[in-house]
Amino acid sequence: MQSPIFRSGPLSIGDLLDWAIRLYRARFGKLILTTAIFLVPIGVLSGIISGQTMTSYLQIFFRAMQDPEILADQQIFTELQGDSTLIALSYLLMPLSIAASGLVTLTLTRQSIAAIHTQELGIGQSIRLGIQRFWAWLGMTLAIYAVYAGVAILVAIAFFVVFLFLAIVASGFLTLGGIGEGGEPGIVAFAGLAVSVFCLYIGAIMLALSPFVYLSTRWAVAIPILVDQELGPLEALSESWKLTKGNVRRSVAYVLLLYLFYGVIYGALMTIALLVSSLTLTSTMLASVAIFGIVGALLPVLWQPLATAAYIMLYYDLRMRNQGYDVELRIQQLETEVARGAYAAP
Repeated sequence: MQSPIFRSGPLSIGDLLDWAIRLYRARFGKLILTTAIFLVPIGVLSGIISGQTMTSYLQIFFRAMQDPEILADQQIFTELQGDSTLIALSYLLMPLSIAASGLVTLTLTRQSIAAIHTQELGIGQSIRLGIQRFWAWLGMTLAIYAVYAGVAILVAIAFFVVFLFLAIVASGFLTLGGIGEGGEPGIVAFAGLAVSVFCLYIGAIMLALSPFVYLSTRWAVAIPILVDQELGPLEALSESWKLTKGNVRRSVAYVLLLYLFYGVIYGALMTIALLVSSLTLTSTMLASVAIFGIVGALLPVLWQPLATAAYIMLYYDLRMRNQGYDVELRIQQLETEVARGAYAAP
């Protein structure tokens, strides 16, 4: 008998997301409460800080509509820096947010894996099990950041060389091939150069991001491996690399779909926050900041369990494709049902 929130056998990308949503709905209350314990305090503080900044921008926007000359006053933009206490708190909030995100991901992963195996873990127990893997997760995260930093340096060097070459070519083009009347560069030359620069800019962004998308996809299931198989940091990264081998394009499409899904949710919530904030700003600034605080706390609480479930589904799908794990999972579930039946028999 298979789990009511997981289907054995390789799944399509749409099926993966569908079963992730089913897992999310089946354990909604517990997953949301677990996430809220970790992320609500940090989300509220982060939302207040960002809300203070966004509210300041809205205030300047409304004042500029009444008197455009205030934009020339540098004091107006100095006000955007806000209170020094909030600035210091924002720097402290970043490492705390990373640690809290790691802990809640480990805890949610424990709960979701148990649910797939038709087991139940209490919130306290799952938190304790998640904490046990925290240092391994931290080592893995530092290793990933170190690789990303090295890749970023290589990308920066490559783009510097390429853009220097293009600048020389563009200069030669304007000098030799794009001279109009009076010895000035012609309109056609400028237009052609502008279109070329724009296309190169878009292409540069895609090329710059592609190594990070590729690496994040190859390591997408490292956390489920770290929790489920209790491997070390580097071993988990290596195992994730092996599992995604042969399924890279499919995994990239799935990860990009998750990013797109998150972008839609984030854009919708921020649009609502901006609209409501602009309405309340005329009465009180505190209400405007509070709105961003609520959104800052609500978004990660709603998204983190779904994202965790989505990556766990990808993990099991890759194991079924590469290791025949669905057969092992069916045997485990049958053994569980037999054990329950034997225990219930008189």
